[in-house]
Amino acid sequence: MAVAGAGLSGCGLTRAAPASDPDASAFRAPEGVAQMSLAAALHPRAGESELGNSVASLGDPTLGGFWVRTPLVTRAVKGRVVNKRSGASVQVDLLPMPSGGNDAQMSLATMRLLTPSLTDLPEVALFAG
Repeated sequence: MAVAGAGLSGCGLTRAAPASDPDASAFRAPEGVAQMSLAAALHPRAGESELGNSVASLGDPTLGGFWVRTPLVTRAVKGRVVNKRSGASVQVDLLPMPSGGNDAQMSLATMRLLTPSLTDLPEVALFAG
């Protein structure tokens, strides 16, 4: 799942700054793409199981791809991560992370699609499957 140049080209998203903050780097879906409601995004899809919630920070920015390291899995599995505030959702590789808590680390590419700011520490829901 490694993606060279984790920019916006080819991912279907465009960068848009909210009128109230011209320096913010928020993301929105292109014209004509339906937005999923927050309730729908936080509900497991067919074949998914809900793992739990985490507060996510930026992981190693030198590792490419779409991944989340979490203590909620014991082996690498395919999954989905959802920003609980915005409903933004990204398909990811869920990777085990030995830790005593529920905190998670996300790849730079995942963080860019999931949050309006790379310094944000979003609460996320994790799903396997």
